Amino acid sequence: GNISFSEAIGFLTLPSTGEDSLDSAYYVVAHESGHQWWGNIVTPGRGPGGNIVSEGIANFSAAMLMHHEKGDAQRRVLLRRWENAYANRRSADSERSINRTDGSRPGDQTITYDRAGFVFWMLRESMGERAMLEGMKEFVTKWKDGVETPTGLDFPLIEDFVESLRPHAPDAARFDAFVSQWIYGTVDR
Repeated sequence: GNISFSEAIGFLTLPSTGEDSLDSAYYVVAHESGHQWWGNIVTPGRGPGGNIVSEGIANFSAAMLMHHEKGDAQRRVLLRRWENAYANRRSADSERSINRTDGSRPGDQTITYDRAGFVFWMLRESMGERAMLEGMKEFVTKWKDGVETPTGLDFPLIEDFVESLRPHAPDAARFDAFVSQWIYGTVDR
């Protein structure tokens, strides 16, 4: 695969220092590498929530890699940055749920990247990492080439991702409540 992005958001980024420092170049490469699966192997469907399959899951995957390779402190800094970005960039008056976000409204970008990545991390915490990864594996296996329908190939939206995760959730009622609140609903703070 080919990973293309500007040097200004990766290799030429000056390292930050202090308690809230983040290995930004590592994070950017991790996110862009995530697109080898989320966007390349699994092509997102066109429609609300489709871009979440590419960008939101790539952000979650980057957080997973940061957690496992750079340590939990780096993962916490990353998620704090997402939380701050979401809080400062959201447009509460026009905000929709993750599964209804389509990029057409102010604030949709922070929902697609920051809120979705954070929500998937919380879902990982709720389900357990192994269960979530099993569901993600099932999702990739089912959708990697699209699904043939009578009208042609179909590609997944975020509801299809949720459907693949659900059988792996240790507590279906807890999973359903989480998804209802955080993916199919909006939480106003």
